[in-house]
Amino acid sequence: MKSVSLFLFSLVRIAMLVILSGYFFQMTDGIKDGRTIYIIGAIPIFIVSHFIQMANVREKTRILCSSIDFIVITGIGFLFSESGYLYLIFFGVFSTTVFLLYDRKKLLGLFSGAFVAIWILISLRLYAQTGIFSVSSNIVNVMFVIYGAFVGGLIRNSRNAKETIALQYKQLNESHGALQAAHRQLKDYAEQVEELTVIRERNEIARRFMIQLATR
Repeated sequence: MKSVSLFLFSLVRIAMLVILSGYFFQMTDGIKDGRTIYIIGAIPIFIVSHFIQMANVREKTRILCSSIDFIVITGIGFLFSESGYLYLIFFGVFSTTVFLLYDRKKLLGLFSGAFVAIWILISLRLYAQTGIFSVSSNIVNVMFVIYGAFVGGLIRNSRNAKETIALQYKQLNESHGALQAAHRQLKDYAEQVEELTVIRERNEIARRFMIQLATR
């Protein structure tokens, strides 16, 4: 990660994923609870996926890691129904990452549509279990996801703008260098023309002098 802001984002992201996983781990009932194994397995998956996505790798590899994150977070949402809508905090971190790393509208639309579908399914499942549908909790947590996507998009646009400016500055320097080289070549050519003109004038004077000597 080149910029300080992106480096700090990377640190905060991995810290949030680990802390959130630790929070959900406290909801399990020990090693006999299958959810315990799920969370223990989710933490290294999050960590490895994080460093792969933050590294300079092919987009297909990043998309694969993002998809794995999405599946793991979805599993947490379904397995920990007693947590309510806290799993959406995971999706908030996920949305920031996705909108930061990718700028293809179809891909972003695919992830967004998948999130909405999962959110609806988990909300229906939670309502079937508890008979409660908290509008306020849904709004707050979904707004966190939307805010994360907005922040990710802003960071991506800022990074792209900086890269564009750096590229244009490089091209300007190259054009300036080429212009200076052309100026030097033109100056050399002018000096050569001047030397040839002087030589020609000297030869003309010498020729006229010889003609005058010959006519005497």
